[in-house]
Amino acid sequence: MLKLQTGDALSKRRFLPPAIMMFRRKQKRVLMVVESFARGGVERQILLLSEGLLQRRYDVRVFELTGVVPGQANFEAELKQLGIPLWNSTLFAGAQSDAKDVEMPLAPFVSLLPANYLATCRALANAIADYAPDVVNGWSDIANVMGGFVAGAADVPRIVIGQRVLPPPFWYGEQLSALYRQAYRRLASDPRVTFVNCSATSAKEYEKWLRLTPGTVKVVYIGVSLPIGKSGQSASPADCRARFGLPAHARVVGGLMRFAQEKDPWLWIQTAAVIAAARPDAAFLLGGYGHGTIADELFTKAKELGLDGRLAMPGVIDELGPFYGAMDAFLLTSRTENLGNVLIEAQAAGVPVVAPAVGGVGEAMRDGVTGRLVANRSAQSLAAEVLDVLGDDHWRARAAAKAPGFVARKFGQRRMVKETIAIYRSGCIEA
Repeated sequence: MLKLQTGDALSKRRFLPPAIMMFRRKQKRVLMVVESFARGGVERQILLLSEGLLQRRYDVRVFELTGVVPGQANFEAELKQLGIPLWNSTLFAGAQSDAKDVEMPLAPFVSLLPANYLATCRALANAIADYAPDVVNGWSDIANVMGGFVAGAADVPRIVIGQRVLPPPFWYGEQLSALYRQAYRRLASDPRVTFVNCSATSAKEYEKWLRLTPGTVKVVYIGVSLPIGKSGQSASPADCRARFGLPAHARVVGGLMRFAQEKDPWLWIQTAAVIAAARPDAAFLLGGYGHGTIADELFTKAKELGLDGRLAMPGVIDELGPFYGAMDAFLLTSRTENLGNVLIEAQAAGVPVVAPAVGGVGEAMRDGVTGRLVANRSAQSLAAEVLDVLGDDHWRARAAAKAPGFVARKFGQRRMVKETIAIYRSGCIEA
């Protein structure tokens, strides 16, 4: 029941926007729209946010637009453990009575979308009609365009456009970037739409690119579930290293990534080789996955560079504690990062980080305190900082002690959930 301080409540309710009145009736249903629920940083954030929403009695569903590549690692089991259904277009296929409401808004942007976009969007419209969410939250460019316009046509009262990477000009050519800009500007004109980014650096880039008023794109830093790794499990570093076949007394440099071009796993291997040449006691732990034979190719390259017997590549990492618990330093080599979930996780586990100064990476650490920010993204420069970290036991111990507190303050899961709920509820009258 609405609580209004003055005047007649019923008469004042007539002047509330219909979307707000709809939100006030239910308040608790959120539909996450994602391109695929693969095993990545974005998907991990969906899990953590969904977990927090469930604790606050929200109802959550996830709609996967395209699905993962066969054999690709995913988070479907973890989603199922939370009791959240993973929906797809097959489940909601069928006639859509208002097909034009879906087709017309998307018509100018067909070249941005998968070939079967119309059937997928109609299925999403059916899911929205069946579920009646109060919020539709997109999590990637394709999900934002498809989910944003379909949710708008379906009169969803709150639409969140989650921009988790740098603006499209970084990823696409001029023509597609121009179309994305047109689509995002059209979505920005809808008062139900809120743009959210996980890095202040990227938020400013989007505002500049879209010519939006500063502050239009809201910043909600990612959240991590604490504790992680060294601060959250009793196994010793030696036990953790043994789990991956690494020497108990080695100085271990770790990494975790999708083996994709933007993450530059080849530079990671090259940097490891430079470190290995300078420190015979260094060993390396690189977790992650990639399409095709890329993991085998990386391992072969590592052997050619002299890392045979010193590098463990365990594939997909299901347990973060032992993984981070084995490390003395964490190395990131990405060409770009909006923020870097793995940097946050590593620091939360008490592991100092070394990373290039790209994207919003500088926001993810306290440079010189919990990590090292490297201006020159080269194997020699990155290796030099890692070697300095490995060679300074006192600095590393101080960084390990301060990093979890830094993460808890800036990147705690509860804060992320609270700030996201505030955006879901923005413009709504409190009960």
